[in-house]
Amino acid sequence: MESQNSALPAPSTHSTKSVWIFWGIAALFYFYQFILRVSPGVMSQELMRDFAVQGCALGVLGAFYYNAYAAMQIPLGILLDRFGPRRLMAASCAVATLGTYLFSQAETLSVASFGRLLMGAGAACGFIGTLKLATLWFPPERLGRVIGFTMILGTLGATSAGAPLGALVGEFGWRYTLLLVAVAGSGLAAALYFILREPRDLKIIKEKPPIKLLDGLATVITSKQVWFVALFGCLMYVPLAALADLWGTLYLSERYGISAKRAASMVSFIYIGVCLGAPFAMWFSDYLRNRKKVMFASAVIYLLVFLGILYIDNIPMPLMYGLMFCAGFFFSGQNLVFAMATENMPLRISGITTAFTNMIVMLSGVIFEPLVGRLLDYKWNGTLKNGAPHFTTENFTFALTSVPVALALAVLTLLFIKETYPSRSSKN
Repeated sequence: MESQNSALPAPSTHSTKSVWIFWGIAALFYFYQFILRVSPGVMSQELMRDFAVQGCALGVLGAFYYNAYAAMQIPLGILLDRFGPRRLMAASCAVATLGTYLFSQAETLSVASFGRLLMGAGAACGFIGTLKLATLWFPPERLGRVIGFTMILGTLGATSAGAPLGALVGEFGWRYTLLLVAVAGSGLAAALYFILREPRDLKIIKEKPPIKLLDGLATVITSKQVWFVALFGCLMYVPLAALADLWGTLYLSERYGISAKRAASMVSFIYIGVCLGAPFAMWFSDYLRNRKKVMFASAVIYLLVFLGILYIDNIPMPLMYGLMFCAGFFFSGQNLVFAMATENMPLRISGITTAFTNMIVMLSGVIFEPLVGRLLDYKWNGTLKNGAPHFTTENFTFALTSVPVALALAVLTLLFIKETYPSRSSKN
C-alpha cells in the first residue's frame, strides 16, 4: 500500500514459512468477510418472511454492509499506515463478529440493520489490511503473486457462502447458521491478535514523518483519472453486488424452480470464475504491457454474457452454470483498477489511493442492492409465498436490467481513461 514500506525485505528473524502463515491468517479474514458480504443472498426469502419486508427493504438491509464498508476505507487506510495491521485487523474482525451475532439474534429490522452495519465496518479492513501486511513482509517482486493469492482466497470465501452456507440455512435455519459464523469469527479474531506478527522495522516506519493527510487526499480526489478508473470499477462490480451477493439465489430459484441450495451453487460459479480470472487478467495485462485493452475486452464480454443470462429464454441449466462462470472470469478485468489507480498517482500516496478506489467500488452495493429491490417492488403483484413476497421471473428480468445498463456505462467510461502501464516506472 505504501511505497516506503513495500521495499522492506522480510526480517531474518522469521522464516519464509512463518511469513506465509502470517499472510494466510490475514487472508482468512478476507475470506471471512466475503462470507459475511454474500450471506444474505442464501437466506433472502427467510429474511423477508421473518422481518415482514419487501424487496426494497431487503436491499436496504443488505446495503448497510456496503455503506459501512465504503465509509471505513479511507480512515482504515490511514490507521493501517500509522499503526500497522495486527491490532486493527483483530479489532475489526471482532467488530464484524459482534455484528454477525447481533444480526443472528435480531427480532426487528432496525437491530438487524445495525448488525449488518457492524459487519460491514469490521469487514472493511479485510482486503486493505491483508495488502498492508503483504507490503510489510514481502519484497516488491512477490507482491503481485501475493495479491493474486489473496484475491483467490477471498473469492473462495464467496463460494463457501453459496451452496455450503445455503445447506446450513436449509438444515438449521438462518439464525443458527449465522451464530456458527460468529463463533468462527471469534476464533479468527483471536488468531489475528495472538499469532499475527509485524516486522520489527515497522517501528522505524512509524517514526518517519508521514505524508500530510489532506495533501494526499486532495491529490487523489482532484485527479479525474482516478475518478474515472474508480467509477469503472464500481460499475463493473454491480453484477456481483446486485446479483451474486443478494438477489441471484432467489432469481435462479424462481427461474428454474429449484431449491435455494442448488441456486446458490449456481451463483457460486461466478466466484469460481473470478478465482481463476483474477490472476489471468493480471498476467495478461502484464504480458501485453497494457491495462486498458484487457479492461475493455473484459467489460464488453462481461456485458454480452449478462445480456445472455437475462434475456435468452430456455437456457439449459448446465449452460447457465457455464455462463455464470464466464461472468466471473470476465469480471476479473475489474481487478486492474487498483493497479491503474495507483499508477496514476505518486507511490508515496498509494495507500490513500487504494482506499479511495475501493470506497468508490463498494458504492455499487450501496446503490444497486436497494435499487434492484425497489424495481422488484414496482412490478410486484402482491403474491406471497411462505409468508414472503413472491417475485416472478419477469419481475427479476425487469429489475436486473439495471445490471447490463451499468456494464454498458462501464464500457463508455473507458473512453475517458488513459493507459498507465508505460508510465509506471516514472511515478515516485
